[in-house]
Amino acid sequence: MVRLKYLVISFLVLSLLASTYMLMVYPKKSLSNNPSSIYFQIPEGATVKFIVKQLQANGIIHSYEIPLFYGYIRSKGLQRKIQAGEYVFPLNITPAQLLQKWVKGDVIIHSFTITEGMTFAQMLRAMQFHPAIKKTLWGQSEEQIMKSLGENIFIAEGLFFPDTYHFKANTTDKTLLLRARKIMSIKLMDAWQNRDLNIAIKTPYEALILASIVEKETGRDEEREKISGVFQRRLQKNMRLQADPTIVYGLKEAYNGKITKAHLQSSDNPYNTYRHAGLPPSPIALPGLRSIEAVLHPDKSEALYFVAKGDGTHIFSNTLSEHNQAVALYLQRMSNHESLQR
Repeated sequence: MVRLKYLVISFLVLSLLASTYMLMVYPKKSLSNNPSSIYFQIPEGATVKFIVKQLQANGIIHSYEIPLFYGYIRSKGLQRKIQAGEYVFPLNITPAQLLQKWVKGDVIIHSFTITEGMTFAQMLRAMQFHPAIKKTLWGQSEEQIMKSLGENIFIAEGLFFPDTYHFKANTTDKTLLLRARKIMSIKLMDAWQNRDLNIAIKTPYEALILASIVEKETGRDEEREKISGVFQRRLQKNMRLQADPTIVYGLKEAYNGKITKAHLQSSDNPYNTYRHAGLPPSPIALPGLRSIEAVLHPDKSEALYFVAKGDGTHIFSNTLSEHNQAVALYLQRMSNHESLQR
């Protein structure tokens, strides 16, 4: 009887010591003396047992530490608070610090940049090849994608805001598209509310269409308002826009780097603004805020034409005669450049 009593007391003492070590000492003890960092991933839906065993499988803790780490997490009642994701931490971190990191969701943050002037197809393709984005829209048509986003408009071009988006691993492509779509809606409507009076553009969607053309015509901020002004004066005078980027967009895969006379004369291309009056049916790219602002605040000059100089900038002309001279100068400059290259 005395022996049994002694064994029970010993067991209780040992249990108390073990619990004290697990709750008070172990959480504050570094897992290693090695300060090097390690990558560790917690999958969606992973249990605490799985997570702790993965720590041991990756050499982060010893096998005898599995019950200690597991018991510590359960004692804190944080099993369901641990967030899935990719983590990087030093091997000499303490269990308490590591658990805090998991509960906070202090994961690796990835980024995806939608570049101004990208087309929707280019953006989607880049998204599909991003290793941290979970693909849920692969193989769907543009119309199907827009339906899945809850949109009533089934042409996606121009509707997503160019920016750099930060996210956790396994964020879905749909989630990112929803964010980009929402931001574009907000930015566009805010800009629209502060537009100039008496501009040629009548709706926010028309602003998006023209902004996409401005975006493709120039990368120079100082020229955006000038180009916007040219196009809007042409619209007001019922002149065709005659914008090369619209033809290129309409040709899609048929475009081989050169616009031909046949391309200019074709009425089959609904985006041929040399043949069709007014704006094209939709945006031709994803415009940035600077191009949107330029459309809503065009310059007030009298220029109706512009042609490239060959250095990324343009010559603006008020009359066709002036424009023809500028075109001749550009062609001469290009001819001289080609001669030097031979």
